[in-house]
Order: sequence, then structure tokens, then C-alpha cells
Amino acid sequence: MITSIGFGQNLLTNGDFEQGATAWDGNAINAVDDGSGSNNRNEANVATASDPWTVSLNQPVTLVAGTQYQLSYTAYTDATTGTRSMTAGIGRNEPDWSALTSNPALTATPTTFTYIYTVNYVNPANSRVVFDMGADAGYVFIDDVSLVAYVDTTAPTAFTATAGTVSAFSVELLLTATDDSGNVTYDVAYTNSGAQTATVTGVSAQATSLVISGLTPETAYSFTVSASDASGNTATNNPVLVAVTTVADTSTACAGTSSDVQLGTLNGTYDYAFETLTNGDVRMTFELATAVTGLVAYARRETPSQETSMTVTGKAATIDLTGLTSGNDISYGVKFEWAAGGLAVTKYFTYTVGDDCSTAGLDGSSLSSVKMHPNPAKGVVNFSSASNVALDVAVYDMLGKQVLRANAVQSQLNISSLNPGMYFVNMTQGSNVSTKKLLVN
Repeated sequence: MITSIGFGQNLLTNGDFEQGATAWDGNAINAVDDGSGSNNRNEANVATASDPWTVSLNQPVTLVAGTQYQLSYTAYTDATTGTRSMTAGIGRNEPDWSALTSNPALTATPTTFTYIYTVNYVNPANSRVVFDMGADAGYVFIDDVSLVAYVDTTAPTAFTATAGTVSAFSVELLLTATDDSGNVTYDVAYTNSGAQTATVTGVSAQATSLVISGLTPETAYSFTVSASDASGNTATNNPVLVAVTTVADTSTACAGTSSDVQLGTLNGTYDYAFETLTNGDVRMTFELATAVTGLVAYARRETPSQETSMTVTGKAATIDLTGLTSGNDISYGVKFEWAAGGLAVTKYFTYTVGDDCSTAGLDGSSLSSVKMHPNPAKGVVNFSSASNVALDVAVYDMLGKQVLRANAVQSQLNISSLNPGMYFVNMTQGSNVSTKKLLVN
């Protein structure tokens, strides 16, 4: 028999099958005594597996869009069948038969299954509770079916907020909380040229990444983060404060990171790189920090205005600019477009054809005699110098994070651990320091 679960009135009639087939539809209606002499259940025997809907039990019900409902029932199979599954849930009682369903695994032990669904399909006034059993052969016993409007009073738990990747212009927040609704919304407040806010919704118990961009290098920021669910329940440890200081901007005319756009919006930053090839062409690469679907990109020349399609691989767009003259300045940006109308146009970057952006250190003399080759490199990179003194080498990514370090390097450095992309190689030889750009293929 059905017992009250405290959420509200059962929207179904005869959910315990004590009135036989009353209120139920479908070709699987078969209300019988369970052998106890005091309790009915619905019993269906699928002789041959086919499409799920070929053996079905359902009951019409009126639902409301956007409302959460809790569906609960007891289901099991017989010892001969052993294990099998079925499809059960709520959905439209007319074409296109949109539905919110689950696939419980049934055993010979009576088990109560409970699911919460939020109605998100059109015209839910003509809905139904449905059990489709045709996909597997064997018995299915169903009893004590209830559907109630679900009122969520449970707050998110285990809420944490920490800093992920920190660059000169952006901070990644890693947000995690657990909630019985399946989703958690995170609200972030911070100051950056005035009060700012950001919001993201993530899956319960899974880390959600939120990138805050448009920040200033070498600046301390405090992010106030709160977690809540769709019913407005808030985490007991709200708010969580995350203090972060952005790193120094290591960008040059040849390569760097930026979040500046002149049109549209980006979730995060992008890396840019300009490299003069041995044939005099300039290879231009722009890569988004956050992946998007259906990405296309166009190189935008500032003067005279021109757009040229770029080759896109994953988050990166590349083009080789031809017909250039060494020593001349070029000014280019990129227009990114992606699915669902996404658009972002970067600012223009000025680059001098032939410039490799090698820079001397602030302390000591420049290591102009040290040659680093090949560049681009893959697997290993070689160093040659007129001096016999070994090099101390540190490799930094475009965010300024040290990703590789080796001391007493005589002639070769293994870079097989580095992902393809642009890096800065800092070389120290005695009191002399130099930094060069390295492209890893």
C-alpha cells in the first residue's frame, strides 16, 4: 500500500493497483494479487524483447511547466529473469511524446526507485506517467506508484571555491557543491573598476570552472562566491572568499595573452603569437582559453581592411601571412565565430616582420651569443654558445607559469613533456641572462 511521503498529494489515482486497472492505460495493464492475498501489483511478462514502448503502462496526469515532481515506485522482476531494465518517467501524452525518463536496473528484490524531474517540455497539461518495458524480455512487477509536486528545502552542501589557473588578465575559479536537485548555481561578486558580478550553473558534485577576465596584471583581487540551488536554498558556509593576485604580463609583440575584444564577448582569455618563418611569411596563431562548439576564425587586417579565413584546430586558429617585407609593421586581429551566434573580435596587434622578440635580462649582459635551435622545435631543443659555461634554463608558458626547469645544460634540453604552443625560455649563464621565444610543435 502507498504511504505518505510528505511532499503533497499524490497526483495519481490507484497507484497501488488495489482498484485493479482503474485510471491506468496501456497494453501492460494486469493488476493481480502478489500472492499475499492482501496486496495487488501490476504484473507484465515480456515474451520477446523489442522496442521499449511495445509493452507499456501509463496514466494521464496534468503537470505544470517548470515545476519539479518526484516520481516514486516499487519495481522488480522474478528469480528466473534475474535482472532486467525498463524505461520510466513522465512525459507528454501526445506527439511528439517528449519525456523525462530513467532506466532503473531491476532485480528479484522489490526495490523502491525515486526520481525528481523538472518539467521542461511544451504543453505539459496533457502529460502522463509512463513505464515502457518492451526492450527486455521477462517479468516486471510494479507497485506503489506516486507522483507529487516536489518542494526542495535541502541546501547545497560541501561547497568549496578555490583559484585555478591565474594569468595576468584572468582568474579561473573552481567551484564545487553537492545538491539533491542535480545542479548548483554560483554567484560571484568582485571589484574591477567598480562592482562586478558573474554567475554560472554547474552539475552537483562536479567541479565547475568560471573564468573571470578583463583583470589587471599584478593586482590583488577578492572574489566573494555564494552557492544556491534552483529553489533558492543557500549553502550554510556562504559566502566563500577567494583571494588571488594576478601575475605579471609577459606578453610581447611576438606572443602573449589578452582578454581585450573590440566586439562581442569571450569567456576567458586568448593567446596570440606572430612568428616570421624562414621564407619571410608570418605565421599568426590565436588560441582561445575556453573551448567552444563550431569555431571558425578570420584574420582581420586593420589597414587596408581585409578578412581572411584561418585554419582552425580545436581552440586554435592559424594563418601564414604572405607577401610581407622584413622590418615593416603589420596590424592584425582575429574574428571568432561559433555556434548559437557566438562572436568575439580581438583587438589589433602590431608586429614587426622579422622580429623574434628576444630580450636581454635586467641583470647582467645579454646572452646574444647563445643560439637556440631548431625553432619551432619538437622533442628537444639545442643550445650553442661560444662559452663552455653551462646554462641554467627555465621555460614559462604564456601565463607566466614555470613549466620546465633544468640546470647545467650543456647543449640540449628535452622538451617532450611540453604541449604544443608558445613558450618563453629564460637562459642564465653566469651573471648573464636572456629570454627567447620558443614555439613547440
